[in-house]
Amino acid sequence: MRKIDFLMLAVSVAVSLPLQAAVAPPHSAHATPAKPGQSPGLHPSVAPPASVICLNPNRDYDADYMSGRAVLIEAKAGKKPRAKLKADTNCIGIDSTVHIKLDAKGACLVVGDALKLRRNGDYGWQTCQITQLTPVNDAK
Repeated sequence: MRKIDFLMLAVSVAVSLPLQAAVAPPHSAHATPAKPGQSPGLHPSVAPPASVICLNPNRDYDADYMSGRAVLIEAKAGKKPRAKLKADTNCIGIDSTVHIKLDAKGACLVVGDALKLRRNGDYGWQTCQITQLTPVNDAK
């Protein structure tokens, strides 16, 4: 009985010490200094510029798969030339067979707005976000 208690104590210490080391911040001598003019990776210090084209998600639009995680969104209402945007997303498993729906709340589509996907035969919608908007030109 006594050996089991000692063994349990030894196992708990052996597990907790590496966990404490993983949580502890690195020593200042080991930290890599940031390069001047370089922003941190996931949290940029300057927000990306907003798109100059306003696409109202509450009016008629077409949303089609482009490639990778990109979607082409084209306004079907309003004055010509109508807004056409390439929306990069954080959607997973997007392809040409999905139904795409915008779930934006404002009058213009902006980065961070929701995009919903549904495949044929599925009952629910996958919700993801727009990470970047780029105007698309019809120049030939």
